[in-house]
Amino acid sequence: MFLTLSKILGILLELSNILVVVAAAGGLALLLRWRRTGVVLVWAALLGFLFIGFGPVGTILMRPLEDRFPRPAPDLPEPTGIIMLGGVVSFPSVSRGAIALTQDGERLSETAILARRYPNAVVVISGGSLGSRPEAETEAFIAQRFLGDLGVDKSRIRIEGRSLSTAENAAFTRDLLMPQPGQRWLLVTSASHMPRAVGSFRRANFPVIPYPVGYTTAGVAGEYWGIGLQVSTNLVRADVAFHEWVGLLAYWLTGRTDALLPGPEPIQE
Repeated sequence: MFLTLSKILGILLELSNILVVVAAAGGLALLLRWRRTGVVLVWAALLGFLFIGFGPVGTILMRPLEDRFPRPAPDLPEPTGIIMLGGVVSFPSVSRGAIALTQDGERLSETAILARRYPNAVVVISGGSLGSRPEAETEAFIAQRFLGDLGVDKSRIRIEGRSLSTAENAAFTRDLLMPQPGQRWLLVTSASHMPRAVGSFRRANFPVIPYPVGYTTAGVAGEYWGIGLQVSTNLVRADVAFHEWVGLLAYWLTGRTDALLPGPEPIQE
């Protein structure tokens, strides 16, 4: 029930979708001659699109997420394994028979880089089906083929193909790998998604080393005040960030993360 509800709310609670609904409600109110209500709603939607589409709203929402976990140092010792969370393969990969990556495709490309940098590390792909498809057409198997084509030995790759949420990524991957004390597991996912992912793995008693990828912000002070002319890019950034904040709140309230905004663990003296 939680999974189904979260997927539905995840669509409804995107900022751009909310603004469209507000605009539509305003238009309907005007048709029904509720002029004051209609005008207020239409103007609210218009101003929302202007502020989000041209302003730094998306950046303000995104930066705390993407800045939360630093990338490990380049001289990081070779880990036991590399865990990549799914969400990188889009449906045309099945319908067209050619690899099509989502906006989170950096998870896959950087996993390939890490696999070559650490040749003895196990590579784990965690992600469920793209739909009611044969096993060979699930996201995990398509990602496995992609990594194989880039030269990663398929015998190193393990697949967790049941999970349909971040909490399930953590629980099912733990059950698959049965991590032991002293092992070092890198977790590869988008920087904005890393807080919720790390919180979920901690809740599953699976210690991981965050390796954030796929940044959408520059990480400089000036971008908080800039005016952006790429409206579609700004809207997408705001939608993704808002989705993550809502997800963090829902996961915290339901006990699926260890904190509202999980962060780096304090260094033990």
